[in-house]
Amino acid sequence: MKDPLGHFGLGGAIGGAAFNAFLQFGANLALSRGDLSRSFRCINWIDVGISAAYGAVGPTFLGNIVFRNPGPGLTFAENASIYFGLSVPASALSKFLAPSLTIGGRKECDGLSPASLVSKLIGP
Repeated sequence: MKDPLGHFGLGGAIGGAAFNAFLQFGANLALSRGDLSRSFRCINWIDVGISAAYGAVGPTFLGNIVFRNPGPGLTFAENASIYFGLSVPASALSKFLAPSLTIGGRKECDGLSPASLVSKLIGP
């Protein structure tokens, strides 16, 4: 099996890490009312690393799902099945169990995360 477009391995790791960091930064930015510095300081770098690891070994959201690029010997349906059926649940559990590592302190970063933004958008 080959990966001619480089969506797994190093390319997948970089894509997974970048997507996660961008997602966290965007959510933090929205919740902090545009505070760029706080939004960056409150990125959870353990989460970024976990996304990089899962991106290295499996399909990625942007590369294989959104842009429908084939993985090594996999169809779009197989990529989607692996991504949504295995990668998303496993990475979510890994992130839930892992400690948080931010540049900002716990008090500064409390309430900033993509999950907090989703909670705020859907309401109680």
